[in-house]
Amino acid sequence: MIALGILALAAGAYFLWKRRRKAEEETVPPVPPHEQAYEALEKLLREDLLTQGQVKLFYLRLSNILRHYIEGRFSLRAPERTTEEFLIDLRAGDDFSAEQKALLRRFLEHCDLVKFAKHDPTRAEIDQSVDACRNFIDETKPRTEVSDEVSRS
Repeated sequence: MIALGILALAAGAYFLWKRRRKAEEETVPPVPPHEQAYEALEKLLREDLLTQGQVKLFYLRLSNILRHYIEGRFSLRAPERTTEEFLIDLRAGDDFSAEQKALLRRFLEHCDLVKFAKHDPTRAEIDQSVDACRNFIDETKPRTEVSDEVSRS
């Protein structure tokens, strides 16, 4: 009898602990995709792959950052698709403006040239690619109520 009481008490304590832990996990909001992308981009730049001569790896990671951002932000399967497949899907959708679609197309095609066609980009092209990645994220990230209020003023 005593063993059964101790077992019931232990089970009750376990379920209370589990419920409290789940409640704590639910209160921690997930990191938004744009913040994940900004962090990954800064990490990539800090790694300084370009001075190590790893331009192809740099472009592979740069395009993956944007592809994962698109997947997280818009639920589009960008990482699993080839550039051609993704661009075909992109034409049919209305998630992006015509300018954003053009920016995305130029960015991905340039990355593919470096990754697959052995294109050796200039420093200016590399900087433009990083800027294009950052600009696309800036233009498509969710707008907060505070920034909406500031823009209305």
